[in-house]
Amino acid sequence: MHSWLAVQDDLPDQAKLRTLAKLLGLRSKVEAVGYVVFLWIFTLKNAWRDGNLEPWGDDGIEDACSWRGEPGVLVQALRECGKEKNGAKGGGFLDGFVVHDWMERQRLLIRSRLWHESHRKKAPAGSAGKPPAKRQAAAPTRPVGYHRPSSEDYRARTEEILKQRGLR
Repeated sequence: MHSWLAVQDDLPDQAKLRTLAKLLGLRSKVEAVGYVVFLWIFTLKNAWRDGNLEPWGDDGIEDACSWRGEPGVLVQALRECGKEKNGAKGGGFLDGFVVHDWMERQRLLIRSRLWHESHRKKAPAGSAGKPPAKRQAAAPTRPVGYHRPSSEDYRARTEEILKQRGLR
């Protein structure tokens, strides 16, 4: 099963992405985007409910992001790349072990997964993982004696209306 992930269009313009690239000594912010998206994909696969990656620790997070540099450097940079806000550090891409703003940025994904999860639990025995059977639409009811007008009926009615209005 494939999943989707929301990546906002402001990501390349965020100051913390530029800071992340600088802290890691990367040649461009394109590489930094890669690390952030890998972080989010790992979170999507393993901690989608709350964005908490603590069970994997720093090493697991860096491995998931395909970091090949010095151990601990990527995770530290992900935590420290937030910009200064009134003298205090703002949120980097990680707040401790929790992905910053995960619940806000991925709310549609989380809501969708929770909805599907709750409906799978309510499914009858033996139907787990199967889509619900398609329901047949009820035949439309029409008044007795109704017949569908033909294009000739429409033309005749149009002519009648035009004659009544003195247009023919």
